[in-house]
Amino acid sequence: KMLAMQAMLEPAQASERRILVLGARREASLAPPYWREAMIAAGLGRLDVVFCGPEVPRGMKSYECNGLSMQYHSCVFEKLDPRRYVDGADVVMLYNPGLGHPAMAASWRESLKKLLVDAPKVCEKLPFVEISR
Repeated sequence: KMLAMQAMLEPAQASERRILVLGARREASLAPPYWREAMIAAGLGRLDVVFCGPEVPRGMKSYECNGLSMQYHSCVFEKLDPRRYVDGADVVMLYNPGLGHPAMAASWRESLKKLLVDAPKVCEKLPFVEISR
């Protein structure tokens, strides 16, 4: 995942980036030093990462130190103010969040509508089977 993150951040046109990770699960558990490494590798002075998903571990505390900011939201995207998070994002990441899974597709419908209209860039890591659904 770090290679994907580095590729997404390069080349850094600005000194800061804001990433919104939707459907986050284990990505939210990645320790800040790994995100800092991606920030440094991309030549950024600031990196804001916002994790949102019902599987984000509850009770995770926001983190801010030396240009790295991480926020955690254990909820579906519709529960947040999409303008606050999507408008400020340089990239919206979807790490196989179950978009096409029959049991989860309906729950993603409203989020996808908001993203398709408002998102600056959407990157995903979806298997072909899920994309075809």
